[in-house]
Amino acid sequence: MIVSVETLGCGVDGHDTECLCDVIVTEPTPIAVRDAVNEMWQGHTICEMRNYGRPWTDASIVDYFTDLTKGYDAWRSSGIPEIVQAREEGGVDLRYHGELKQIRTSVRSALSHDNPKPDIETVLQALGYTAEQFTSAVTTNKWVVDIDTLTRFEARILQGFPSLAGLAREFGVSVEIAKNLFGYWNIPYEPKGATNKAAVRERMNVLIRQGLMPKPISDILESEFGIVVDRHTIAKAKARLQKKEGN
Repeated sequence: MIVSVETLGCGVDGHDTECLCDVIVTEPTPIAVRDAVNEMWQGHTICEMRNYGRPWTDASIVDYFTDLTKGYDAWRSSGIPEIVQAREEGGVDLRYHGELKQIRTSVRSALSHDNPKPDIETVLQALGYTAEQFTSAVTTNKWVVDIDTLTRFEARILQGFPSLAGLAREFGVSVEIAKNLFGYWNIPYEPKGATNKAAVRERMNVLIRQGLMPKPISDILESEFGIVVDRHTIAKAKARLQKKEGN
C-alpha cells in the first residue's frame, strides 16, 4: 500500500528526499522475530540468490531488507496471492489468470512504442480486447471501466496532471490503482505545475502550531495542494519544529 505520494525530506538543504537524519527515536520498536532470515518471507531464498550471509555488514543488512521489501511488494502487486487463495478455496481457473497476464503484457508492449505512440482504443481494437477486460486485468477487478472512461484517463495523463493523488481523486480510485494504470503508457511522471514544497512545509508548520493532529493536517494539505503527506512525515516535522522553537 502506498502511504505517501510526495515527501518533504528532512528539511536540510542538499539532503536526499528520503533522508532520515532528523528522526528522533523516542522508543525502540520491538522486534517480533528472532531469526530475520528464516522467519522472514522468502528470507532464506533471497540470501541464497544474492549471497547474503555471515559475516554480515551494515551495508549487506540494508541491502537484504531492501530486497526483501521489494520482493514482497512485487509479490503482492502481481496478483499471485489472490490466485493462491482462490486455488486453496477450490475456485481458481489458472487458464483465466494466464489470459489476464497476456492482456497486461501485450497492452504494455503495444503502448511502449513511440513516434507516434498509439492511443489505447487503437491498441485494444488491434489486440481484440475490450476496455473492461484490460482494466479488469490491470486492477484485478478493482476498477473496471468502459472505453470512454479509459480514453478520458489517457487524455488526462497525456496532457499532464498535478499529482497522482489528484489523478486518483479525479477518477475515484486509489493512488495505487492510478499509478499502476499510468505505468502502462510508459511515459515519465512529470506533474503539471510543480508543487512548491516550501509553501507546503510552511503551511504544515502553521497547522502544527495551531495544535492540529497529523491526520487533519494531512487532509488539509491534500485539499489545498493536491498532494498526500503521510502522518509519519508530519510527526517528524512536528518534532523538528518543537525542538527548534523550544516547545
